[in-house]
Amino acid sequence: MNKFLTRLLLFFIILILLLLPLVFIKIGGDKLRYIDNPTAALIDKHARLDSLPSPKLIITGGSNAFYGMNSERISRELNMNVVNMGLFAGFGLDFMLNELEGRIHANDKVVLSIEYFLTSKCSAEEDILKYYPSASAYLHVKEPFYTKWINDVKINIESVQNRILTPVKRSSNIYVHSRTINKFGDAVGYLTYKKPVYGHYGRLEYRHYEEIATLNRFKQRMDSVGAEVYLVFPPFPRSDFERNKDIFDRYYADLKRELKIPILGTPEGMVFDDTLFYDTVYHLDKDGREARTDRLINLLLQYPTHSGTTTRPVD
Repeated sequence: MNKFLTRLLLFFIILILLLLPLVFIKIGGDKLRYIDNPTAALIDKHARLDSLPSPKLIITGGSNAFYGMNSERISRELNMNVVNMGLFAGFGLDFMLNELEGRIHANDKVVLSIEYFLTSKCSAEEDILKYYPSASAYLHVKEPFYTKWINDVKINIESVQNRILTPVKRSSNIYVHSRTINKFGDAVGYLTYKKPVYGHYGRLEYRHYEEIATLNRFKQRMDSVGAEVYLVFPPFPRSDFERNKDIFDRYYADLKRELKIPILGTPEGMVFDDTLFYDTVYHLDKDGREARTDRLINLLLQYPTHSGTTTRPVD
């Protein structure tokens, strides 16, 4: 019996010694370069946001921004540094705004490209804290001390799986190589894949957009640091838009009446043919992405800044 217990104890000691590196060593480094989950792109996006001097243009929102911008062209046309912080609507409006706090300075511009009726609630808290634990400050949560150790082990196992055991295969799925972004923060990994069958949207349900108050408070904070904030509408397929036009009209009326943030364009102005969408509403394909970028650049160039001039750079 004593011999069995000794062997069992030895087994656990060896097991612990083997697992310790999974806690204290990050396979793939701090940037988690073997992790394909798009949430891990928060690492890359925040690194760029923190590195850019002011003035800079910050785009935020859900996947409509992540899969619907050519930020390099926007940067070139506006003659400004650009970072696309957009990623996933499930992060919620509060997270999207909170993660910008303290990083916006005088003469910066923030473009809010948020999905229709985007709620404040975050439904991706577990993934966010797993891949980017610093985000606990934006979520206003405090995780137990051992959670980070557990997540580090999970990340290392996932990294080994992605790198060695099951290499990522190319397909038309948008989530394959979904963390592949350019230096501006735009999703680019899906642009060369074959388009899947587009899934149409159902009927929207109207509700008064209570988050207008949250947006107005954000505007006040940005005013206090000398930054500008604009709201633009997300892209939407023509057939689905027409099916819900009465809902969009009421939503737009609420914004015009109550929102303190300048609204660039109209909902109709960001409606595109169904053929320009990749797999679902908000996700534009390569051509749709360029068409939307054209419209966004034109809106930004036409709107006057605090100084009374337009955002068009001097030739």
